[in-house]
Amino acid sequence: MKSKLRRAKKSISRFLKCEPKAQALEATSTTTKATTTTGRVKTPIPMLNLGSVADAPVHRIDVAIPELRIADVPLDTHHFSRSNTPTNGTITTSTVSVKVTQTPLEGSYTAGSRLIEIFLENIGAPTPKVCLPKGRFRFESTSQLAFCIGLLQSAQPPPTFSSDRDGTTISSQDMACDTLNRQWIKATTASLFEQDFVFSLARKLVAEFVKEPTKNSAFINEIAVIAPSASPGFLDSGDLVKILAKLSTSLQGIHQQSSLHPYHLTLAVSRVLDVMADHKVQELNRVALHEPLSAVLMVLKGSKDPYLMYQACYALQALQRVPDDETVLQSFLRHSTGMVDGLIKVSGLIQLDFRGFMEGLKEVQGAVEKTVDSIKLAFEGIMSFFESGRGAVDSVKEGLWSGNKRPWYLAVRGATRLVREGRFADLRILITNAPCRQDPLFQMGICQLLGEIADDAAWDVVIRKQALDFIEKLYLNDQDWGQDENVKQWMWMIVCRISKVKDQAVSDHASILEGKLREEDCSNFSDESPLRPRLCLSDTCSLLNEVQHIPEIEVDLHSRAIVQQEYHLREQLSVYIPPQAKTSRRAEDSDHSPLMREVITFLAGERHVLLLLGDSGAGKTTFNHKLAYDLWRSYTIGGPIPLFVNLPTIEQPDKDLIAELLSSSSYRFSASQIKELEKQERQFILICDGYDERQLNTNLHTTNRLNQPGCWKAKLIVSCRSQYLKKEYLHNFQPKSVRSTRFAAATELFQEAVIVPFTSEQVEEYVQEFVGLSNAQLGLRDRPNWTAKEYMAKLKAIPDLMELVGNPFLLTVSLQVLHQVIGTNQDLETIRVTRVKLYDIFIEEWIERNKIRLLDSQHKLPLDEQHALEELTNDHIAFTQHAFDFMKRLSTSIFEWHSGNPSIEYSQHSDSTSWKAPYFSNIPKANILRKVSPLEGGGTQFRLLHRSMLEYFYALTFFDPAETPETDDDNDVPSFEALRDSLKAHPLTMKPIVGEPLVVQFLAERARAEPRFQLQLLVMMDTMEGDVKSVQGAKNAVAILVEAGIRFNGVDLSTVRPQWYSST
Repeated sequence: MKSKLRRAKKSISRFLKCEPKAQALEATSTTTKATTTTGRVKTPIPMLNLGSVADAPVHRIDVAIPELRIADVPLDTHHFSRSNTPTNGTITTSTVSVKVTQTPLEGSYTAGSRLIEIFLENIGAPTPKVCLPKGRFRFESTSQLAFCIGLLQSAQPPPTFSSDRDGTTISSQDMACDTLNRQWIKATTASLFEQDFVFSLARKLVAEFVKEPTKNSAFINEIAVIAPSASPGFLDSGDLVKILAKLSTSLQGIHQQSSLHPYHLTLAVSRVLDVMADHKVQELNRVALHEPLSAVLMVLKGSKDPYLMYQACYALQALQRVPDDETVLQSFLRHSTGMVDGLIKVSGLIQLDFRGFMEGLKEVQGAVEKTVDSIKLAFEGIMSFFESGRGAVDSVKEGLWSGNKRPWYLAVRGATRLVREGRFADLRILITNAPCRQDPLFQMGICQLLGEIADDAAWDVVIRKQALDFIEKLYLNDQDWGQDENVKQWMWMIVCRISKVKDQAVSDHASILEGKLREEDCSNFSDESPLRPRLCLSDTCSLLNEVQHIPEIEVDLHSRAIVQQEYHLREQLSVYIPPQAKTSRRAEDSDHSPLMREVITFLAGERHVLLLLGDSGAGKTTFNHKLAYDLWRSYTIGGPIPLFVNLPTIEQPDKDLIAELLSSSSYRFSASQIKELEKQERQFILICDGYDERQLNTNLHTTNRLNQPGCWKAKLIVSCRSQYLKKEYLHNFQPKSVRSTRFAAATELFQEAVIVPFTSEQVEEYVQEFVGLSNAQLGLRDRPNWTAKEYMAKLKAIPDLMELVGNPFLLTVSLQVLHQVIGTNQDLETIRVTRVKLYDIFIEEWIERNKIRLLDSQHKLPLDEQHALEELTNDHIAFTQHAFDFMKRLSTSIFEWHSGNPSIEYSQHSDSTSWKAPYFSNIPKANILRKVSPLEGGGTQFRLLHRSMLEYFYALTFFDPAETPETDDDNDVPSFEALRDSLKAHPLTMKPIVGEPLVVQFLAERARAEPRFQLQLLVMMDTMEGDVKSVQGAKNAVAILVEAGIRFNGVDLSTVRPQWYSST
């Protein structure tokens, strides 16, 4: 026996792992095939997930029953759509045309007097037709919620297996599902947040049910509908126990004037217990829950209402599958290996191994008989009768089954599963061959199942009639079915009920059968119907409405944040290569790791602040948007809330950053909503971009009192240009220790990451992606048809270009204008490329491309803008120069009036007289020039395409090659005195630029390429006088010359003052 058990366990284990030997067990399964207009598809036969019974301890007899999911939800008949079954065996549904092929089971299952020529084919399940929610985050009913949970669960495919009969692979992903359902599944599963929102509603519904003191039928119906949809990770053991405890308490306290309420309670108890058994929930509190519930079910078991009596018996059986402590019976059965062996085979239904399931039922029954025989030998000769007068053996046998695990429960659950899947041929075999077929409770369960088939308009009329015919055959088959009067009355009541259904064909068929049964002397049977409505929900689902009434701030946050991040990524990204980073500014660039990995480690750790550094164009903003987007896509209800913070748009980021952001135009949350979030003490992830652009010099973590008692809880990520930082920059970012009385910096709470330039491999990877994009995707007019290898060869051939394109933004610019940089040059080594030259070509091309776009669609412009476009195009000054002048004026105003902040908010009312009006008001020329310039946004929000564009245009205000006439005539060179006098009013004497490193860099590259500008700088430095303007001009000139690497003698650069230079 033990070796047999080991073999069974090994076989089951293989089957659960989908190993070939185990898959062979399915050789006797019925195969179905489906054909659509587009090709062949498989008939859906969902796999059941019970866990490995083979791994359970031998002394346990607890059997995990096939889990009940969405198919258990009692949907109204109008939720399904199915046409009648034609005689040729083809079943047509709204979504699939199924060609049924019956492969009969072999052996004893189709032989003998038990064969009934009904239900000869497995036809597949009908397609549920439940309306999907109209809004993404609003459900109209609990049934709809349960249905959607089922759809989401169907998107998680179990292991597939093959039938060795025809090699067909069956998967639950083949579930009959119309296009709308598939679209809903795809959209929802794309976001973990949306999935979790659906599941969280069900969890809240459970919590509301547990909290609600009044358990009326409507509430009970809702919880009974949602509980069978449970799966691991959806409702946990604690939720199920809470539901069961509340149901049990209500069941114990009911007034039994009506059987309707206790019927709903009992059915709900059964459903919850089934799920608990499926999920192996164990050790219910014996005194507080297990025994009281068992006691009340035993009372209801004696009800005169047959329907209530049966449900109580079923619930008792289900209760036995959710054990408390080990009982005496379990201890006795610990040694009954034959029974355990059979139970393992019963659980073969988990993999749809129908033969194994039937054999398991037989072995369970046989093991009981052997156990009884062994007890008989021990009892005979000692005592013949118990006090009740019944024989010892009969008493033991009765006690073995009374209130404890009985095979009929397993068989009924298996039959229910077969009906759900439309496997009627297998159902016929189970009914006629089940070892427990003469158990009255099995018979009542089967008759109820057949009655529900006949009553359910989801099935074809032919199937419904056959269900009635099956009842008749069973009624007349006393030899195998027995003569229990209660069961026969049960059949009678079913037939009476079906004779009153709306479908005339089914009603007439039942009426004929009713007449036949009356001839069998059943005229005195009661007309009361046992097929009461199956937990039909009212239009108003109280529990669900209570749950959905809870303000879902997270839903609004998620929806708005996702839209914002998708927009920014769409605008910024044509190609994205994940950046690499080093751990500090002093570390070598070669010592790097993926930046995303560093950030994830930071978020999972104990540190509070991460400072993200990088040069201009290194990809800090793009990474921050990608990080925020990914965090929202993987967000689950109750998790840390990621917020992207564009610091230049926040008026006072050093005060109450989170509240100001949530109340801004980006989110528009009310003060009460923000207060509610604060009360919940939610954890935030603040991704603060543009610390340098906002010209900040404060510690945001400290000034916002983050992670202080009674304040916002947050992880803080701050990005900043490396060039912006001063020598002692850490005090602006390191959190302060709350433990120290001196409020010292807590270095252990601080982390730093510095983005390093692209490696050659990353550049090549980027180029590969770039080449695969079309001109339309890149927004280009034309480009050469170069391969990735040709692009790389040219990038490497042009001196110093590979060093430049280590910067992601410059790489993007370079690839777009590389063919213009090269032009007709054959010798690439003679080409000299600088950052400023790349910007010159890129922006000229940007303006020209957008000018052409406006000219091609000018008929769509307002009439005044059409005139403005025509005037600008025909002016003696080139259109491109007009656009450059517009952007130079704008950049100057931004530095002068807006602290160099590239983000501008403009109101047509309040800003009509401000410095912003000439650029953002509805002036026709300004509208045209704004549309062709590298500006993004609209309405009230504007921003330059990249912050470096602002610095580029600002640098042009100090020196613009287009405004400097070119000459080779020495006579045209102004005298020293004239040049000195002209420089007194030069823009470099008006404002400091030393604090803008990229502006200085742009001007330094101009100085190296433009001798006239270099001369201006030397003269400006040589003629410095004691007035403020001269000093300012000299300081700026020195900074530019030093950056350019231009040597000049006799100058002490350690200090800059009027006396520092002596003329020689």
